[in-house]
Amino acid sequence: FERPALLEHDAGKDLLIRYARALVAKPEPARGDAEQAVRELAGIVAKGGPWTSHAARAMADVMTAARKLNLKPHLTAKEWFDTAHGFFLEGQLAYLRSRETQEDGDAGKAKEHLDTALDRYRDAVTAFRLAIAQCRDARPADPLLRLKVEAQAWFESALSMQRADCPQEALLAYHEL
Repeated sequence: FERPALLEHDAGKDLLIRYARALVAKPEPARGDAEQAVRELAGIVAKGGPWTSHAARAMADVMTAARKLNLKPHLTAKEWFDTAHGFFLEGQLAYLRSRETQEDGDAGKAKEHLDTALDRYRDAVTAFRLAIAQCRDARPADPLLRLKVEAQAWFESALSMQRADCPQEALLAYHEL
């Protein structure tokens, strides 16, 4: 089956992102739906470009919905990493919103955004740990995967821990590099 050319353009990528989110938003989605959604989004991430961050954040949304539905999708190390990166990006956006609303004088809204940021950073750390575990459990062992994904996962995990105000854990993660 050949993909339509539309999916290579901006409108097509937006359509794929909406489709992936819809897979887990439908009534009674299955684990396979979450896996399919993540794989569709991973295809966008793999191509790089301006849609990468949108797709990674959508992966985080898909996994948040999957967790609420108690679905436990089986993902590759790279898919876990990209999902974790999406959580990290969501945390960064919420953190920036927190700073902006703090400067505007709305302390209540700023705290709300900060709490969201901390939750997303914690979600990122969890997903980075799953990516690391997948790298280490790969059979046969794949040293290239460990060099590409595991090292970056430790680094971004440490950044997430720093932002979540867990300096000791961040130090340990940096040490793993």
